[in-house]
This record gives sequence, structure tokens and C-alpha cells, in this order.
Amino acid sequence: MQKGRKLAITTIVFTLSLGLVIGAGYYKSSIGDGGSFNLNLPQKDTGKVKTVTVNLDEQGLLKKLFQPDLIEVRSHAITNKSNKDYNLQFELTDNSLPVRMSVKDDAWDEKNNTLNRPLKPGQKVNFNMYFDVSKELSNTSEIYDGRLNVLDYTTKEQLGYVPIKIVNTNMASDGNKDCCAP
Repeated sequence: MQKGRKLAITTIVFTLSLGLVIGAGYYKSSIGDGGSFNLNLPQKDTGKVKTVTVNLDEQGLLKKLFQPDLIEVRSHAITNKSNKDYNLQFELTDNSLPVRMSVKDDAWDEKNNTLNRPLKPGQKVNFNMYFDVSKELSNTSEIYDGRLNVLDYTTKEQLGYVPIKIVNTNMASDGNKDCCAP
């Protein structure tokens, strides 16, 4: 009797654990991921810079239902690889979309998009951008095509950049989803 009870408990725990793992995977895929990048400062080989592309058509069901107009682009890490301090400022080359930038640091100045403390050699910072995409704009094929520039605000030296695109491959080039149906 004791052996059967242990087997039943083990089976239940295993089944619940498996369900949790599968559910967590489904949850992540149903939300859909924004874009992300890593950036070492100063950026050495600008010829190999990858564009961060966010495709609205690849958003998961939950994201489409509950937060379709907010697109997040984030860094895994922006790292100072030099031997000197940098005073970081972030700016976009295309300001056609409302965007909020943030760094999880007490020294972040959201008004000026600056980190008001030096990023010392070897230090890292995590950076996020939240683009607000209107319903009308989300129904076009190319929504945003710009670039994030990272500068030292005391010297105005460009330390690095990341090209950013937000697209919707589900839309035809003129924004009419049904334009080309047979």
C-alpha cells in the first residue's frame, strides 16, 4: 500500500512539473519577444553591426490581445570595454514614434536620456526602449527604421550604435493586407 502511494505521488509531481515546463514555454511564445542586443563600448567593428528587427507578425497571441501597441527593444548589456569612464547619452536618429527610454539605475535621467554617473571600465548597464505604435501604423509593412546612438555627452563622441527596424510582414507594402490575394 505504501509503495503504491509513493508511486502515485511521484507520478502526480512529475505530471505537474512537466505541465509547468510546457506551460512556461507556451507562455513565452504566446507573448512574443521584442528585440534585444549587446553592445561593447567603444564599438570596434561597425561593419558587423546587426540590425535589431522586431516583426509585429511574430508577436504571440497574448501580446496581440493585451499589449499590441507597446514594443520593447532592450539590451542584454551595454559594457564599457575601454580603460576610461564614459558619460552615456542615448539618442534615436528617427523620432517618428513616441518612445520611452530607461536604465535601471538611480542615476538615470529620463528627460535627457542620460546616465548621470560615469560608466567605469568593465561596468555594464541594461537599457530598454518602449516604442508606442498606433493601430494605424501597425497595419503598415514598415513601421520604424532608425538607429540608436550611444554617445559620451561630455565629449559628444559616438561610442556605438544599433540599427532598429520595426516591421509587420503580414502587411503588403501599401498596408492593405488583402491587396494581393488571388
